[in-house]
Amino acid sequence: MEANRCYVSVAEWRKIHEDQPEAQRIFGRIVAGNATAFCALGEPKNMDAFGTEASVIVPDWVRELLYLEGDGSPVEITWLSSDSFPNATRVVLRPHDSAFYHGDAREELERELTCHGVIAEGTTIPIAIQMLGGFSVQMDIIKTEPANIVLLEGDEIAFEFEGALDLDDGGEAERAQALAEAEAEAQALAEAAAIPKGQALGGTNRPALPDGRPWNPWREA
Repeated sequence: MEANRCYVSVAEWRKIHEDQPEAQRIFGRIVAGNATAFCALGEPKNMDAFGTEASVIVPDWVRELLYLEGDGSPVEITWLSSDSFPNATRVVLRPHDSAFYHGDAREELERELTCHGVIAEGTTIPIAIQMLGGFSVQMDIIKTEPANIVLLEGDEIAFEFEGALDLDDGGEAERAQALAEAEAEAQALAEAAAIPKGQALGGTNRPALPDGRPWNPWREA
């Protein structure tokens, strides 16, 4: 089963398509409490191994987004055709992992997002990048235009990317470096202040000789 699809029984799948016979693609708007997720409808499934005919199988990221505990969690689902959503013109994304920038993975990401279908601002979705060995990169949906819920379809979409989340520490790295430099400088000053002035090399200072000449340990008496 694909990670960007939700699944229902054969009977439920037929009913959904009978209600929207002209729909090219159908998406579930899944609501649990105050949280909402959008997920494309996949092919029908035999629910004998998963639960009752009324069961809906959702990906893990949908379950996490909706704060669902697991099997049997009640949800409200509305099935909507792709015509219910405006086509995206601009999407701003932020990957959680800077591994996304290793290699030219953006073209593959755009294809995977198009397969994903509908996205909403303020949500996080996983995108598997085959160029990275199937590694799943979490993507924050920062901004979508012309609406906060859009359909990713077609080529006229401007994708933009913010810095990876693992590179954005709120300036902690710079502050830590500045603190370390300040501590090193303070330590150097303390060590310099602890060195006695006029210290003779190789031993302790000695008073001058009776005739006024400085004491020299190498001078014969």
